[in-house]
Amino acid sequence: MTEEMLDAEWRAIDEEKEKTEPPLTQAAEEYFDWERQQVLTALEKKRRAWRLEIDISVGDLLNMVRAAQELIDRLNEPMINAIEEGFESGLLRIDVDGPPFDPQAPGVQEVVSQVQDVLEEVPKTSRARLSEIITDGYAEGKDLDTVIDDVQDLYQGSTDDEDGMGRQRAKTIARTTSTAAFERGQLHSFRRNDIQAKEWLTTRDGRQREGHGEANGQRKETGAPFEVRATTEHPFEDMMHPGDPTVSVENVVNCRCSMIPSFGDDQDADVSPIEGVIETEGP
Repeated sequence: MTEEMLDAEWRAIDEEKEKTEPPLTQAAEEYFDWERQQVLTALEKKRRAWRLEIDISVGDLLNMVRAAQELIDRLNEPMINAIEEGFESGLLRIDVDGPPFDPQAPGVQEVVSQVQDVLEEVPKTSRARLSEIITDGYAEGKDLDTVIDDVQDLYQGSTDDEDGMGRQRAKTIARTTSTAAFERGQLHSFRRNDIQAKEWLTTRDGRQREGHGEANGQRKETGAPFEVRATTEHPFEDMMHPGDPTVSVENVVNCRCSMIPSFGDDQDADVSPIEGVIETEGP
């Protein structure tokens, strides 16, 4: 493919992938609203303890296990749908009609499990932020109502123009999950149809990671990983596809890269690396 064709291909895939983000964003926003309500309700029950200056554990405000399962349950359906969209996109790129998508296929369930492992870390970040608010509240002698306001601001933003933690993180979770799911769906379709090779297709709008620009045009056998780094300071990591949830956060968060099947006629094509300009893709 020429550079113009590759540019058009990335933009077509990106448009398809973007359609999977809103349901994921909505599910993540609803989770953070649930998380906020859990914390606020628990704080209200701690008024006497706060008045007596009895230490309040963040673990008493947000159960990590329950919170992680709540997030996983809410994102599961839109994530499966994103995998299916990627699978259909892969079929389109290799110009075949089937086989039909099977959400119970091992290749699908594997990435579902991998993304769920990542999602389990999300409430831990909330815990750290909440711990700062509680600790600062004690240190500064704040009353509980002020601390509750601080928690509200954390989740919802302190001004109308500021997104709170819930909305900001929901957008990031949605985009990162969308890429992981969609690209694994593409990979699954390649494998199901015995496509022998794949090619990394870097984000084409100038917002790609430096290392992902280097990876542009990298070709591997379908069952072999790409070798990719986020920046020149990061080590190379083995990635089965863009957004691979088994690698470091630096290599996947907000990533919008894609991949395409690589056929015999493409093997000698002149594909150049794309110069990266930032370390984190996305808005």
